[in-house]
Amino acid sequence: MTKREYYGITCGPVSGYKFIVVWGTMTDALAADEPAKISKAVRPQFPALTGLRGLAAYSILVAHAINFQTIYSPSLTALAYFSMSLFFTLSGFVIHYNYGSDFAANGIGSASKRFLIARFARLYPLYFVGLIVSVSVDPQLPFFHNALIALSCLTLTQTWFNVPGATGDLIGGSWSISTEFFLYLLFIPFAAAIRRITSPIPWLLGLCAMAIVVLLAVSVLRGPIATYLAFIQFSDNPRVSAPPFFWLTYFSPPIRGFEFFGGALAAQFCMTKAEFRGMDRAASLLLSACVGWCVLVIVVLCRIDNSIVQTFLPNFIFAPAIIVILILVCRHDSYLTRLMSSPTMQMAGDISYSVYLLQNLVFLAVAASFAGRAGVAAIPRTILVILIATALGYGVWHLFEAPARSWIRSLPKRIGRKVERSSAKATALGDALDQ
Repeated sequence: MTKREYYGITCGPVSGYKFIVVWGTMTDALAADEPAKISKAVRPQFPALTGLRGLAAYSILVAHAINFQTIYSPSLTALAYFSMSLFFTLSGFVIHYNYGSDFAANGIGSASKRFLIARFARLYPLYFVGLIVSVSVDPQLPFFHNALIALSCLTLTQTWFNVPGATGDLIGGSWSISTEFFLYLLFIPFAAAIRRITSPIPWLLGLCAMAIVVLLAVSVLRGPIATYLAFIQFSDNPRVSAPPFFWLTYFSPPIRGFEFFGGALAAQFCMTKAEFRGMDRAASLLLSACVGWCVLVIVVLCRIDNSIVQTFLPNFIFAPAIIVILILVCRHDSYLTRLMSSPTMQMAGDISYSVYLLQNLVFLAVAASFAGRAGVAAIPRTILVILIATALGYGVWHLFEAPARSWIRSLPKRIGRKVERSSAKATALGDALDQ
């Protein structure tokens, strides 16, 4: 197979990398969703992004699995921070890449409807089932005693009000889904404007500068901010609400917005610079530098006991490097592109949501083998957790997550067809009566 030109976009296998083009659609395959016919523009798919989502899910699984064994390390915490930063930045990239053109071409009304149905189908069914099971295990949760907290959990707004722990232990990771839901809503009014940007790099630099200024101000004003946030949060239960300052720098949607919109601007850059090419020396050095920066933070910088470093660490410290990595793996045939496009990483990406959301269930299921034991047996126990989480994640994804998503996304079409049939029958009946 040779390279082919579609609307000026060079597509085809480069050094064995399978580069896929879908004619006339922009698919949500990057997020394992069904295609959404929202644009006539050709958009290449980037399988490496699915693999990166798998990397994020399994990195945080490993960090949490080891922490669950009472083995604590700044590097494990930093690995979890990296995973969540990758998740939010990648989410912004995928969302804009798949839906930005729809908002620009068709307007906010019809595009929002398609967008919200697709995202609801992607996230809510598994979350809702997990929530019901999780809160049922612990009847003492404020979910049963505070209507506002229960409402926030049911509407995926718990992190907006600093009650991320109200969903219970089984789906403790669901806080990120709540934060992402906020960012989806925030994306809607800006989507068309971002899609019309012809030079995204200055905007990316401006966003990074704004994030640095905001986080520096947050670090300097730490005391007053923590006091104010403690005053307005829904609960003072430490199992339910995070410490106010940590909520702001780790859980809160506004701070995570810098990563999300950084990813969206990175996607816009790839959409305006669509050619795919081999890896030159400059791009290879830049990719290695960005990967090296993430490793440096995880291994070394996370141990620096400095208020500014510790303010940036839970959120934006990885984001500039991740933004560059996303651009490079989508535009160049790099070693990371090929690795993340491998069948193993593709499967990890497909099941990543189920693996991530249900990881606590695995930890609790094997808690007896973790109790009071650490050290030399930590590695085999962690491997056991990974294997069980993978089996559970695949089963839930195959039997529930993917079918539920497809069913919900097809619901508007099926309802529309029923309405058309009913209307046709009514018309036929009216014609018969007229005769």
